[in-house]
Amino acid sequence: SADGDMCITTYYTPALHFVAPNGRIKHTAQELTAGITLTGPATSNYTPDGTLLIAEYTQNSVIRWHPHNGQVDTIGHTQPDNALFERLHMAKQLGSGKLIVADTWHHRLVLIDQNGMCIGWWRPSPKNEQQDACNPDIKTDVGRATPGNSFGPVAVDEHPLTGDVLVTDWGNNRLLQLRPEGRIVATLDNFDLKNPYDARFYGNGLVIADSHHGRVLFINTRESQ
Repeated sequence: SADGDMCITTYYTPALHFVAPNGRIKHTAQELTAGITLTGPATSNYTPDGTLLIAEYTQNSVIRWHPHNGQVDTIGHTQPDNALFERLHMAKQLGSGKLIVADTWHHRLVLIDQNGMCIGWWRPSPKNEQQDACNPDIKTDVGRATPGNSFGPVAVDEHPLTGDVLVTDWGNNRLLQLRPEGRIVATLDNFDLKNPYDARFYGNGLVIADSHHGRVLFINTRESQ
């Protein structure tokens, strides 16, 4: 957050834990407001104004919650037959103000405008990843192949200078780097990753949570090219 606090998300004991820079837990939140209680949060990310974007995996929704003023709303529908998201893992605000969501079990990225409305989705074309598939009309019936055999995004990050988007593709043990318009410019599958759960731009390279191998990798992409 702006004051240096960290927000730690726990899934199996659903809660957000706010930790001061010195490591002290300041408080823990499970019930955000009357009628909105966490049941399976996957991740949370701050926006510049201090709002938390909570990817609620079990509720198939993004919760926008401002801890200081208590404002809260949700994006997405929880009914399985009409869900905008299915078992999503992350939501992040881009520099444009739009939200990008790793909609894992719909095998796509979803773009949300500032009013919380879906304005498009993206996934790599199965035949040729350079023929990127982007559709401005949301389609919820997109098949249910397991992520191990198809695009399985679990995390996204935006480069602060170029606006490139880094996608952690858990389903294919790789990372994808996209231009802001959705064109793939790099497929990073040479780091022996297995079920990576997060990756961020970091200095001149990347930091990657290589979950199955139980390690964190710091990669200087200039040296590895």
